[in-house]
Amino acid sequence: MIDPPPHSSSLSQKQQIHPSVIDGVLLTHCRADHDAGTFQKLLCEKRITLYTTLTIYESFIRKYSALSGTDAEFLKTTHHFRQSR
Repeated sequence: MIDPPPHSSSLSQKQQIHPSVIDGVLLTHCRADHDAGTFQKLLCEKRITLYTTLTIYESFIRKYSALSGTDAEFLKTTHHFRQSR
């Protein structure tokens, strides 16, 4: 999945696509309409692989740690990070 929007999991289910089928997310930049669904997938679903640049990844972790009050180190344990260029 690329830049999942908010509620992308429920939207997928309405299309009869089970969320567990999607095991990777490509995050192109940190803006709520692109990363909110990614955060939801990290917290609510099985462990996914997150593909993005190191700069975007660090920004994403800082942003959602601050917004949710969740420890950044815990957020890093909810997925596999694969650095892209």
